Amino acid sequence: MNPIQFFLQWICRVINPVFGIGIGTIFIKSACLPIYIIRYENSCVKTMVRKYTRGIQKRAERKKSKKEMYQYLNVKKLSYSCFIYGIEFTVILMFLKAISALNNTQEFWFKINEVDRTSLLSYIYLAVLVLGEIINFQKGSKVEEVMQIIISIILVVLLYRTSRTVVAGIVIYWSISSLYSLFIRKVILQGKIEKRVEKEYTTVYLESVYNLIRKERTSYDKCGEK
Repeated sequence: MNPIQFFLQWICRVINPVFGIGIGTIFIKSACLPIYIIRYENSCVKTMVRKYTRGIQKRAERKKSKKEMYQYLNVKKLSYSCFIYGIEFTVILMFLKAISALNNTQEFWFKINEVDRTSLLSYIYLAVLVLGEIINFQKGSKVEEVMQIIISIILVVLLYRTSRTVVAGIVIYWSISSLYSLFIRKVILQGKIEKRVEKEYTTVYLESVYNLIRKERTSYDKCGEK
């Protein structure tokens, strides 16, 4: 029995298994919060650098400067991102395994480890998904907005249909996880992290970084010539 399974079973013995899964989900997502912050902050910094380097005319210079600015600003590499994704995936997989190991008790109109025959849980999950897509909708050009809507509809339909084939405990986890992830994204990531990055990595600051990199590059080239 892994520690997460022991923790979940203990919660479910103390309170209702449905609420136990809910509390466990929030606990697991909160434990992964540092990963979300690192990943989101990394993405925001890369976006700010890309926006700044668009003003560089020469393509080769733009590409080289972008890479050097990433290094200077300590932007995490793909290998690091894969590593923290791996940690998050492992934790979530352990939690899903813990849900599957719960006793198949009758809770409300469904059993924890059986498919909800009424599909009511799937409808609840569908409502959560639609809410998330509406809140996360980003305005852009007409083409971008249409593509975003099409992708959202396809994703929501696929997830909804999948939820009708998995056990109730997993659907409960998906629903609560989606709601809590929405809260984390809007309040913590976009509300705090993104604003902090925009405040720190201003155009003036990025300009100074770019000039410093060019100065160091010029000095290195002169030393090479000598």
